[in-house]
Amino acid sequence: RPGPVVRGTFSPARAWRPAVVARLAQTLGVINMLALLRDAAWQGIGAFLAIAIAFVLYFLQRRRRELAFGVLYSRELLTVAEEVASRIEISLDGQRIKNLQVLTVGIKNSGDEAIAETDFAIPLSISIEGTGSIVSASVVKQHPSNLGLQVTAGSAEVSLSPLLLNPKDFAIIKILYSGKEPRIVCHARVRGIHELSGLNRGIRFG
Repeated sequence: RPGPVVRGTFSPARAWRPAVVARLAQTLGVINMLALLRDAAWQGIGAFLAIAIAFVLYFLQRRRRELAFGVLYSRELLTVAEEVASRIEISLDGQRIKNLQVLTVGIKNSGDEAIAETDFAIPLSISIEGTGSIVSASVVKQHPSNLGLQVTAGSAEVSLSPLLLNPKDFAIIKILYSGKEPRIVCHARVRGIHELSGLNRGIRFG
């Protein structure tokens, strides 16, 4: 009896025909290209993550020297009308006044580096430009409590003693001023700081 018929058997001669070889090469080429693209995509993602991590570490490690100053509070306490100013005499701490204002200013190390006493090439001072004069100045709050800030009031300027300011150290100073429309300017020259930063009224101290 005739044996079983087998169809679709592998033929070496047929497998290596040019058309079959071309199809095989094309299939392998697509697979290799997909693998290459997949590897390139992962390499790109890895490079992006490495750059992002480097930037994050740079900003975290970067040190910043910053000293901030600003007016926190300003209010008129006493006003004498011009019509009766010549007939009324008011004095405070031995000084004659007509219009009295209270000014509260703050100074803070808002950076992340300490500012030493020797860093002040020109000590801090607060000048008030206007037609009036300073009556008094005092430190109403300081952090830490042993900050040791001392102020000296002149007629147009309040001088602050050089002191160590660690990050987040601050002081609040109250100034009584006799006059109208005062313009407050803070002067200082500190190593590593080009100019003083502004201090917002709503800033939280501490």
